[in-house]
Amino acid sequence: MIKKTVCLFLIILFVLLISACGKASGNGGNGPSAPSENTAQANASPILDIVACFDDIRSNGNSLFACFDVFNSLNSDQKYKKFKEAETYTSLMDKQYDSITEICKKNSGLENIASQIRLLKNLVPGPVENNSQSIENATILYQLYLQQISSSFNFLSEDMKTISKGTPLSDRTSYYDEVPKMAKPDTVIYDITFLDSTTENNIIKYTYNIGKDITDAQLNYNLYLIAIGQDTGLS
Repeated sequence: MIKKTVCLFLIILFVLLISACGKASGNGGNGPSAPSENTAQANASPILDIVACFDDIRSNGNSLFACFDVFNSLNSDQKYKKFKEAETYTSLMDKQYDSITEICKKNSGLENIASQIRLLKNLVPGPVENNSQSIENATILYQLYLQQISSSFNFLSEDMKTISKGTPLSDRTSYYDEVPKMAKPDTVIYDITFLDSTTENNIIKYTYNIGKDITDAQLNYNLYLIAIGQDTGLS
């Protein structure tokens, strides 16, 4: 159920954020004119704030993953208790998503980060009840949430690498000319990759690799459907 590599993504992201802070708060002496200390601090401030949020997410995320170490071998009551414990951590992560969203609203150029945070927040599972149907539903919802964490933190790691180089973030999401509201899947979900496009009988066909196996592909496909329906009204 759990991707162990997600823990690593959280750690890598935190390291990259620290690196980005170091670059953003430097004196910029390599340029024609170094910014003032006050300007450098102002530029670094939103990144420092994001670092603080992601440090908290990393800590709670690691605790969340630990809830599911031997999940498949548990009985129904034990799974329910694990889900209730998990809710403690997802609630704390959700609060940090709100904080990051507010930071992004107040600072231009962070839309890539804001969009991934919206996807994460939208996938935070709700409370679980102690019955078989609720537990079964929660199992699926947590799979989707953890898959979204994997996708989002891959993208966010790339964004932090860009920031650490002092390069502005360019908008990652691109859309189909034929359906302007519909984002292309490889620009929304990390493990989806574009293969090719062909035209047959005036019908344009886009082909993508959406996962390394059937389970991975199904999760990524569902995440994409959720993503394009989140803000656009598409169904």
